[in-house]
Amino acid sequence: MSERAITVDISSILSPDLAIRDAAIDLFKEFEKMVGAEIEVDFSGVKFITRSFAHEYWVQKQRTKKNICETNVPTSILNMLNLVKIPREKERLPELSNLRIVSL
Repeated sequence: MSERAITVDISSILSPDLAIRDAAIDLFKEFEKMVGAEIEVDFSGVKFITRSFAHEYWVQKQRTKKNICETNVPTSILNMLNLVKIPREKERLPELSNLRIVSL
């Protein structure tokens, strides 16, 4: 990041507990309004992150034209951010037409 990067303290703006997918969407809407192409997201105050928030953060980061980088990311948060980047196969629901109905 250059000296012109805008630093954003994510725990102050949102919460130390990053839980809701919509919060990540709203965060990136605010990033889009910021002047400048480089944003540094400081995770130093973050204590917890859900898979939903981490995944949406990653999706939004892929969509934006801004250059986003993360700093001061705790190990547990970094692990979750890395985990959501790995594609996983979705579980398939059983075919209902093959199930036998049993009366109890």
